[in-house]
Amino acid sequence: MSKADQQQAVQHFLDLFKDVATREGISVSPREKNKLTLIELGLTAKIRTSIIMNLTTDDYVCGPEPDLNRKGEVWVFGTAIQTIEIYIKIKVAEYTPLDSTKSVRQAVCISFHPAEEPLQYPLKS
Repeated sequence: MSKADQQQAVQHFLDLFKDVATREGISVSPREKNKLTLIELGLTAKIRTSIIMNLTTDDYVCGPEPDLNRKGEVWVFGTAIQTIEIYIKIKVAEYTPLDSTKSVRQAVCISFHPAEEPLQYPLKS
């Protein structure tokens, strides 16, 4: 895939994610690492949401990759906060509620914590 095609695919995902997040909010995985990151960096959940909503193709690291824990694909992005590189794994989950026959989309943040190793940004300008 050419860099231009990859950039277009990433932008398409970000547009979809942000559209779903704007309508439904972002569901954040309640992992301890994610909670500690907010505390250690003095961030609020609202600031975390703002950081995620402002991701661009420059912040892209990799994806789509299969979600190893649930159906669907995950995308990885990174950004610096107070000189700390943050690893952000997000997806648009699709499921059918028990009381419905229609499928529903949900913006999900699986990971939001310091990167365990330096991240590579293949689309960074």
